[in-house]
Amino acid sequence: MEEISNDDIKKIIDKQKKLAIAHKKYYHEKLKDNPEYQAKARERSRQWYIKNNKKKKEKYEKNKEVTNAKQLFIYHNNKGQSNKFIEKYPEKYEMLINKGFVKD
Repeated sequence: MEEISNDDIKKIIDKQKKLAIAHKKYYHEKLKDNPEYQAKARERSRQWYIKNNKKKKEKYEKNKEVTNAKQLFIYHNNKGQSNKFIEKYPEKYEMLINKGFVKD
């Protein structure tokens, strides 16, 4: 396999940046205010929601305890009472350490 030089990598990156800028400009100048595009986008969103609604619920149920523990920790930490959280909810604190959210 052929190695790619640094100059080639820079050219590829620059090309991608220019392409992204062109797409963004095209969207904001042509598509954004187009009623047909808006209708298609809304229909795509509606179909995506119908298709993935159950996945969101499953993900929420799966991560419910971790999310709750994070919110409690952030609440206590913002008030400067992280020690109170550790004393009151040691199992939730351990869960956050295991998940890597809190460093011991």
